[in-house]
Order: sequence, then structure tokens, then C-alpha cells
Amino acid sequence: QGAFAILSTDDFDATEGRRGGFNSSVMLFDRDHAPLRHVLRSISRIGIDTVRSFVHRLDFWLEMTIAHADLLQDLFPGQL
Repeated sequence: QGAFAILSTDDFDATEGRRGGFNSSVMLFDRDHAPLRHVLRSISRIGIDTVRSFVHRLDFWLEMTIAHADLLQDLFPGQL
């Protein structure tokens, strides 16, 4: 599929309390995809503590910076 896949919060209503977001517990990505590499390197460059000073969780940062993510539950229905 695409360059980035992540869990959706849709199947985690009891723990996430919201729908339509990301859960970063499991992620698959193409490390050679330039736009994605830029986003992931920015986290590494500025540090997770800096990211957390702006957003509460990495999931929220990914939601704001990753466009067109594939959802793992769609790629592997009934398996996660």
C-alpha cells in the first residue's frame, strides 16, 4: 500500500475514547519515502521532549504531520 501504516483509534474506544485518530503502538513505514523520512527525522532532530511540549502524545503529532496513512485494521482485517 502506501509509505506509512498505523493503528486507528476506532477499535480502541474503551482506551482511546475517540474515533478517527492514530494509535502509534504499531507502525509500519517505508524508511526510504522522502516526505515520511522528513517527518520522522524531524522528531529525532528536535527530540521527543520538544514534541511533547506541544502535543500530549506522539499519536497527535503523527495525526498532524502524516497525510494519507493506511490503517492497519483495514490492511489486516480481523487480524489485529
